[in-house]
Amino acid sequence: MDLECFIKIYGQVQGVNFRYHAQNTAVGLNLTGWVKNAVDGTVEILIQGPKPNLEQFISWAEHGPDSADVENVEVDWRPAAQIFGNFGVL
Repeated sequence: MDLECFIKIYGQVQGVNFRYHAQNTAVGLNLTGWVKNAVDGTVEILIQGPKPNLEQFISWAEHGPDSADVENVEVDWRPAAQIFGNFGVL
């Protein structure tokens, strides 16, 4: 059974191509969902897939691309509710 994570990433994470790197990382791990910039300056990600793949993605998100400065990552695990067919940038 696939799981879902809502991830909120704090720091210098907007304007540094974080969303596009997140998309490439998620696709490479066969994960689905979305990533978007939030109005509070954070990046929000809803991501689904097998737990080991999600854990790899979270490890990546804790530092992000070289251009980012991640200060904190909040992760909320839950069962997948709505199933996504791909991973998109919103």
